[in-house]
Amino acid sequence: RENHFESDVALLFSYDGATLKGVDFKAMNGKVLASVDAELELALVKAGAIPPTRFGFPVDIGWTHAESTDVGVNGACNVIAARLQVKDMDGWQDDLVARLNAELPHEVSVFAALEVDHSRDVQHQVSRRDVTYMLPSYCLKPVLAEVSAAQQAMSLKKEFVRVGPESRALEDQLGLRSLRLGEAELEAFRDTLEKFEGRHFYANFASRERQERFFRMGSGSKDPEAFRQIHQCSCSDPFEDKFGREWVEITISADGFLTHQVRRMISTAAAIAQGLASPELIDAALETPGVWAGPRMPAHGLIFRRPHFEESSSAQPLQDLLERRFVLDEVARFAKKMEKTIQYRDNDDCRWVSWLGELASMVEPSHGKIAIDLEQYTGVLKQKQAAGEDFTKRSASALDQMKQAMADLELKVDGLS
Repeated sequence: RENHFESDVALLFSYDGATLKGVDFKAMNGKVLASVDAELELALVKAGAIPPTRFGFPVDIGWTHAESTDVGVNGACNVIAARLQVKDMDGWQDDLVARLNAELPHEVSVFAALEVDHSRDVQHQVSRRDVTYMLPSYCLKPVLAEVSAAQQAMSLKKEFVRVGPESRALEDQLGLRSLRLGEAELEAFRDTLEKFEGRHFYANFASRERQERFFRMGSGSKDPEAFRQIHQCSCSDPFEDKFGREWVEITISADGFLTHQVRRMISTAAAIAQGLASPELIDAALETPGVWAGPRMPAHGLIFRRPHFEESSSAQPLQDLLERRFVLDEVARFAKKMEKTIQYRDNDDCRWVSWLGELASMVEPSHGKIAIDLEQYTGVLKQKQAAGEDFTKRSASALDQMKQAMADLELKVDGLS
């Protein structure tokens, strides 16, 4: 019998999220769904790294991960950590990786292992997260009127175009594949994205469930948990795939993300490019609770690139591993593979055409809501301006009083002398 020892271990892994139910463990009607966590746990049991008696009890072994992604989202480099049984031998890391990949489905792949101090600390030691989003550039061309007319002509009476035959037919009819983004359109979109950079209030871009919790304190309140710091929000130059579609890649780096935040941020910026609202809508949404935000973009264009870990004695080894050449090469290789996969899949199902159809159906009701939101935002700005002017006046008055007091004091001192 081989000797084993128990240790807290971090695993670096990638995954194709198209058929998986997100990262977290999920169950429905008493049945465990095929999430990334579920596939990894089963593989760890089969590989002998988790005793069968602990199967189904991830909390007992300190199971945690760097980032939880939604259904359909892909990951080029995520991290899970847990207390595992590993072989007492040199090179146990490579042995564990090999045994896990032999048991995992092709959608999930582990490419590195590292002993860490405490598995439960891994999630809290992440200081920054990087994501990219693949977007067909026709989503940034003002085509909503044409989409709406084509929907009516094709007798598509639903709120949105069904993915598959309907979306492909609509793409062909409108010639979306041949559209190309102009330089001015690209720069305007980049300027809109740049508004997200900095520390802001992102509740308006969160999932409906999170919004209900954030807005529970009242429409004028801002829950501190809804604030996030975005370090970068940029857009690549357009590029063409083998099927003749043009794409752009959006890169976002932040300290963390709310559920659905990235997909609704990009959707809102794209809706502005479509002419549904002015760029000022972003300013309003980052300042005022309850402001309109676009419907979620398809999850399949989103890739979680990697986490970054804080500079501390316990997290430094994991950060060093993420910066090693073989890890960087693997992350770049998988991300490039997923970009090609996204393009191939969209050639079949045209998911972003369905998003355009949904947005087109929202134009009339959204215009009124957006107008009200912008009017309220203008009122907020005026209140802030008035408060600032009042503060300036009071400060100037206080300064004048202080100067007068100093002058009076000098007179008294002169009198004494």
